Parts: sequence; structure tokens; C-alpha cells
Amino acid sequence: MKRVELSSDELNEVIRLRQAGGSWVAIERKVPGVTRRVAQRAHNEWERSRSVGELESARRELAKDEQRRHSDAMLWIADGLVRHLTIDGQPVITSDAAQYMSRLWARSLPWKLLSDLEEGDTAEDDPRNRRRNEWLFQSLQEHTRKEVSWGSYEDWLENWDAIMKLTQSLHETTLRTVASKLRGGAKGGEDAVSEERADSLAANALGFTMAALWHGIRHDDLDSAVTPFAPIPNLGRGEDHEADDDRGSASQGKDSDENLRRVMAACRRSIPVVWVRDTAVELRDRVHRMRQAEEQLDVELDPLALRPVLLRTRCRLCPA
Repeated sequence: MKRVELSSDELNEVIRLRQAGGSWVAIERKVPGVTRRVAQRAHNEWERSRSVGELESARRELAKDEQRRHSDAMLWIADGLVRHLTIDGQPVITSDAAQYMSRLWARSLPWKLLSDLEEGDTAEDDPRNRRRNEWLFQSLQEHTRKEVSWGSYEDWLENWDAIMKLTQSLHETTLRTVASKLRGGAKGGEDAVSEERADSLAANALGFTMAALWHGIRHDDLDSAVTPFAPIPNLGRGEDHEADDDRGSASQGKDSDENLRRVMAACRRSIPVVWVRDTAVELRDRVHRMRQAEEQLDVELDPLALRPVLLRTRCRLCPA
């Protein structure tokens, strides 16, 4: 026996009557030529198809939501990466590039700059964070392999390792040079100090001297490195010390000020010497190349340019 199929108008009428609470007997009377059995079968098939359609729609919405979250996570990775590639001040010699990045991946998203951590905050080290963030970084690279020059990132890593080694060498060179200037004193040997005292004073001044050198290296400007060490000709000879009732304290203050004056003068004479050494020259070149890599990645990983790329490309972690 041939299966009876309802027209779209008949099916719509059956659906309307059923949703209004009509019984199958009543529907049979109100829809000409349609038995209650045929009406019930057609209605049941319509409900099943609607359920499948709603399920597919729900799955699509879930996939869209998961894709949005996936994209947001990669945008956080890109933003945090660019911000943590920038060296604003003197780098701390603690690790090579691989170790630095491993610590960065181990932190939870969105990342907070280490320099912005408030008292009591911690830069947590979670192996699960590291694994997930490394996966997200690989996904970011998969999505953007045609749009982003990831060779710039590899250049940055290479220059980081070189800068760490060169900075250690610069520490040693600067320390020796300042100590030598202190032992020799100014022209004619004026203000010369003993070898032991020169080494001690140079070590105490190393942090400030390196900070000034790094300021000059970052700006490729010798004058800005020397400027902090302007001459202080009268330091330690003020009337306040001479009027102090505690002669021991006044004498100690004079000695301290004289030491500072000697150190400042020695640093002022040392920086131009260190500046032309191979270590400082290569450091300036490495910093310049690192900055070029930072600028390239900063442009290519800008969220405005990156988001449409992430939406139109796929990776192995994209929701199905």
C-alpha cells in the first residue's frame, strides 16, 4: 500500500491544531482527507527532525563559543608574548631564552607583566599551565604561519642568549675598568686609592654604572650613559659638616662623600672606555636587532590584524 504523505499546508495545519491541544480525532475531522493515523505519523516525524535540527544548532553554537574562547586564549598568548619580549631596562642575568620562555608559559592566562606584580602576587609555576600555553602557542603559529614572520621570534631568542652572555662579560669589564680608574686616580694620580679599596668601591658602584651603561646602549647614545656621572667638585666640603658637634660623624660623612665623588669621577672616565670595547659594540648591535624583532612581532600580532586570521584558519586544537 502506498504511503500517504502530507502536503506542507496539511502538515502545518496538523502542527497548528496539535499545538493548540487538539486530539487526533479532532484533527482528523478538521483536516479533510487526512486520517488520524497519518496525521500522527507525520507529526512524529516532524518532531524528530526538529529535535535533530535543534541538536545540530546547539552543537554549532557550542562550537562557535568554544572557537571564540580558543581565539581569545591565542590573543592573550600573542599579547603577553609581545609585552614580555620587550626589555625596558637592564636585563637580569638569570636564564637563557628557553628557560625564560618556559617560566612564561608556566603562568596562567591572561599574563600580568612581572614588573606589574603587586606585593603579595606570585608568578606561579604550574606544569599544566606550561603544557596548555605551549599548545596554544603552537596553535597560534599554525593559524598564522602565512601572516606572521616567526623567524623574528627565533631571532629574538638568539639575541636574548647572546645578550645574556655579553652582559655578564660587560659586568666584568666595567668592574675592572672602574677599579683601574680608581687606583690610578685623576690625571697626575690625584684621588688615587688602594687596590683593595678600589675593588670594593667599584663593586658597590657596579649596579648604578651598569644601569647608566644600559640606558646608553638602549638609546645608542654615549652622552646619555655618561650624564648621570656629572662632576661633583665640592662634595664633602660643606659647612654643615664643619658645624656638626659630632666630629666623628662629620669626618665619616666627609669620607663617604669623598668616596662618592671619586667613584662618580672614575665611572665618568670609565664609561667611554667600556663603550668602545667589542662587548659593548656587539651589545648595541644585538639590542638593535632584538628591538627590530620586537617591533615586527608587535605589528603582526596586533589583535586588530590577528583576530580575522584566527577566525578564518584552523589548527589541530580548533573545535570540530
